[in-house]
Amino acid sequence: MSGNLFDLKKQLAFYGSYHNNNINVVIHTIFVPTLVFTAMVMLAGFGPIYNIEVPDCVENFIIINVSFVLLVVYCIYYVALALKEGATWSVFMVLMWLGSNYWISEQGMGAVKLAAVIHVVSWAFQFIGHGVFEGRKPALLDNLLQSLVLAPLFVWFHILFHFGMSSDIEKEINVLVEKNIAEWKKESKKKE
Repeated sequence: MSGNLFDLKKQLAFYGSYHNNNINVVIHTIFVPTLVFTAMVMLAGFGPIYNIEVPDCVENFIIINVSFVLLVVYCIYYVALALKEGATWSVFMVLMWLGSNYWISEQGMGAVKLAAVIHVVSWAFQFIGHGVFEGRKPALLDNLLQSLVLAPLFVWFHILFHFGMSSDIEKEINVLVEKNIAEWKKESKKKE
């Protein structure tokens, strides 16, 4: 990953440098959570990896599966990176995990197939956002792992920033983003 793995500002500035166009940001705000949810549905389709006893009323929701492993890894990283923001985003990830389990419990492989279609369409919108509106290749082409891990938290920060929360971090990140974009533009001109 770019810089220190646990340097929130550097991580968000890296990702933000590829997401500076408002339309592209809106596209990502819609489709990154969609990608997370549909990935969880597809992973839940593999079935349980560990069986636990739960009350009947929640047996379709609480299933220890590959989606759960993804959830735990992401949430631990997000909370370590930014306690308050990571914890609040983790609540949404837990809801997505519960929803993915329920959908699989109700529709089985039909849910996986529909999730796969939605997943592909969501990726298409990501690339349209970059190609048409941002005018810059997606961050994942420079750092796949960082992009896949950081995108959901970045979107959450953008939502928080929109509502005036975490504004101290936003100002610092915006300075770093502008610096990164200026460097990218300078490098792009050298290649012409």
